[in-house]
Amino acid sequence: MKNPVTLQLYSYWNSLKGARQAPERSEIEPADIKDMLPDTFVMETDALEGTSFRLAGTRTCALFGRDLKNEDFLNLWSEHDRTALESSLRLLRDEATVVSAEWEGRTARYHDTSGELIMLPLIQDNAVSRILGTLVTSEAPYWLGTFPLKTLTLTGLRMVPTQEHSNPVYSKTPDPAVHPMLGINRPSRQIRHLSLFEGGRNNV
Repeated sequence: MKNPVTLQLYSYWNSLKGARQAPERSEIEPADIKDMLPDTFVMETDALEGTSFRLAGTRTCALFGRDLKNEDFLNLWSEHDRTALESSLRLLRDEATVVSAEWEGRTARYHDTSGELIMLPLIQDNAVSRILGTLVTSEAPYWLGTFPLKTLTLTGLRMVPTQEHSNPVYSKTPDPAVHPMLGINRPSRQIRHLSLFEGGRNNV
């Protein structure tokens, strides 16, 4: 994670979580993250119903030129990446795993941009059924709000098991064999062009 918004939101979530798997949805106070709200979203996630936006900040919506409320999260992504994202969302629900990703996007007029995504599990009704997150560009493109992104493509996807949520160690050029957020070795597996770093229930 490199973007200040991503880092700040992760730190806020981690401070609420404490020793638990994840904080409660009701613990999120908009006033505490008011500076991040334009870049923040909340999604509902379910194994059968999928994952959709309940609300999204103004800058997030501006990237796509529309209100994202009730939209399927996977619809934002290239078909090539949806299998990897579905796997990461399953781990988020089942094991309260944090999902961190890098992405590239393109408009219909071939404007390109890139950025970061983080998805943080929240407990509601005694299960991980909500996600707090942010999807931000690395730099503010001049065309933001005029030319919407058509699709996003993953360039990196990482998962942090619940027992490893702590103060991250950041590196501009992390060793791919080392956990990119915490600086520790983690087993990984390959899904198409992406390396997925995972934790398992046996490690919790």
